[in-house]
Amino acid sequence: PDSKKRTMPAKPPASLSAMWEDHDYSSDLIVATAASPSLYCTAGRDRTCTVRSNHTTLHTLGSHTDTVTGVVLLDQSILTTSLDCSVKRWCGETGALQSSTYLYSPITVVSGERNGVVVMGTQGGKVMCYSVREERMVWECVAHDDAVTAVEVTEGGVMFSASYNLVAWDSNGEMVSETEERRQVVSCAVHGSSLLYCTGGPSVKVWREGVVRSALRNTPHSHNTTDCVRVSPDGVLLLASVYQLDTGTSAVNVWDVPSLSYVCTIATPVPCITSMSVSSRPDGSYSAVVAGTSSALLILTKSQRLEGGTRQAGIRPYHADECSGEERDEGGESEESEESEVSETVIMEPDPQPNAYWCTLV
Repeated sequence: PDSKKRTMPAKPPASLSAMWEDHDYSSDLIVATAASPSLYCTAGRDRTCTVRSNHTTLHTLGSHTDTVTGVVLLDQSILTTSLDCSVKRWCGETGALQSSTYLYSPITVVSGERNGVVVMGTQGGKVMCYSVREERMVWECVAHDDAVTAVEVTEGGVMFSASYNLVAWDSNGEMVSETEERRQVVSCAVHGSSLLYCTGGPSVKVWREGVVRSALRNTPHSHNTTDCVRVSPDGVLLLASVYQLDTGTSAVNVWDVPSLSYVCTIATPVPCITSMSVSSRPDGSYSAVVAGTSSALLILTKSQRLEGGTRQAGIRPYHADECSGEERDEGGESEESEESEVSETVIMEPDPQPNAYWCTLV
């Protein structure tokens, strides 16, 4: 296939207006989040899970003895996983502990619930399927030589797991494809049959049918990093974090998934983003919890134009000169070397948006 680098013009849909509704400080690093239209959860190294709604802490779930690495919102309850090898279920209304299951392996990551099953990854490279109803492990396989750093599952039951390699599984638990990565995958999200993932570099890659099909240049500077990616439940928006090394600040880039086009950049009050979750609201807007050393709730609303002077969350376009020229990392290796591994490469970079304005973060 032709791997020549091409830059495609961005053709974003209707613009987005954004507002931060909640900002809560944490006593330690947050590594896991979950969001729904009515509430959101954050959990991390303080061994607790905090449930918040309408600027208020509803519950602080504390029974784990090690870092809480995953949170799953169920219909009437909340599921948490931890490095202490346990899965705990909590009552969503009262916050009371309902059950605890010991799985003999430190759990590092967890996916959302699909058809009553939650996919988990462990520190020893094992991928597991956990039945929410039966409260037990129903399938497992050691697929990685290192800790599993990301897991996802599609609506059709196809599972993805990642570490220094990417593995796809069918609904019967049979391995479909596998691809090696030079760097460890740090975050991933699914869209249809494709897996969008990042390895802490400047790009977001698209993996499908065992091949990296394309790459989005999420930041024009190779010293900046992309550490977290999430796709909205309706499959319309991709949120990709950017950590700006020179300023020590973070931002969230918003992409239109169907066209793989850049929409806008949102400045955040969270210094370094380690986890994000997105949910769709009944009015058609989106709520996203963004977390690191603190957490904040971002509300995204579709609009025809971003009006200047409103209380918007620092939405701005990239300037044209930021996307020009080749950047090299500290080791002198060009970002082109990473992109050269991509088959059918299409590199999209953020383009200036004519209807977007720089707005001060309130």
